[in-house]
Parts: sequence; C-alpha cells; structure tokens
Amino acid sequence: MSTQTQTKGKTLLVTVGSTQFAELSDAVLAESTIAALRAAGVSTLIVQLGFAPIPAHVAAVVGREGGKGEVGGLRVEVMRYTGSPGEMDALMRSADGVVSHAGSGSILAALRMPRPLLVVPNDALMDDHQQELAEALKEGGYLSVSDVDQLAAGVQEMFGTQHKPFPPAKPERFAAILDETAGFV
Repeated sequence: MSTQTQTKGKTLLVTVGSTQFAELSDAVLAESTIAALRAAGVSTLIVQLGFAPIPAHVAAVVGREGGKGEVGGLRVEVMRYTGSPGEMDALMRSADGVVSHAGSGSILAALRMPRPLLVVPNDALMDDHQQELAEALKEGGYLSVSDVDQLAAGVQEMFGTQHKPFPPAKPERFAAILDETAGFV
C-alpha cells in the first residue's frame, strides 16, 4: 500500500480589524490575486472583512455573509468579525503570514505572535496616521508595507523577507510612566 504525501501550503490571514477597508478585502479576493497567492504557495486564505461586501464570485461559494469554500484553487474562509480577541490571536497563531490594515492593535498582535506581517495602510483615512506607523515599523525592520495595488507582490516580499523580532512588552515601564505622570514617584 503506497502513501501519497501532499505538501501543505501556506495559510494567509487577512484582517481589516474593526474598520471597513473594502479596497483591501476586494483586492485580496480578486481572481488575479487569488491566482498569484496560489502561485506563491498559499493554499488557505482566511479573510476577516468587517461590513465590506463580499465579491460576487466569492459570495457564490462562501455565501453573502461569509463561510468556507474553494475559490480559484484556494481554500477560502471569509468572516465578518471574530467572536473575541482570543479567536483572532488563534487565527494569527495558525497562519504562516498576516496581511493587516495598519491599525496599531492588529499590528502589535501580529508582531507579538510573531508572524510575518504585511501592512496595507488605508489611505482613505484622515491624517495618514496608518501610513506613518507602518513606515516607522518597516524602517525598524519589523514588517513589510504595501498598497492595495501591489498586494500580491507585497505578500511575496513578506514571505521572502526575514524581519527583526519585535521587542517583548514591558508592562512595568508603562506602570512607571503612569506613576510618574500621576505624581506617585
């Protein structure tokens, strides 16, 4: 009896956090991006897209409110939101890479896993704070940055780049700053 072994491809998690970033979810679910991800070795795509509409070719497979199915040769799971921060952490831990909007909470969660991270700032937001945060962390060597139009190339760069480990959290430093600010020291 012969055993056939299949190589497990990469799992990619895409998250927009609690915002709506339809440009990112539309780009990652576009047929051309799905084909490029598959060619890059991604076999499973998990997309958390908030209230953004699910593209018709994907909704025909996973449903209008999300679900699981095969799209363009990838296993695709689409969800509106996770049930808890712990659920998002579990998804990040199970992923080989994360694509995220440039929200600070999502960025820090992925960097602390640690997982390769591609940040796509939402340039429709006021004051470009997402772009500034993403660029500062890229300059530090912690993550990759892309725009929506270069998403597939950004994912390939993310998987091909060795990022620096993000420093661990030091809650005692925050407590000391808080104590000093409040005049307890």
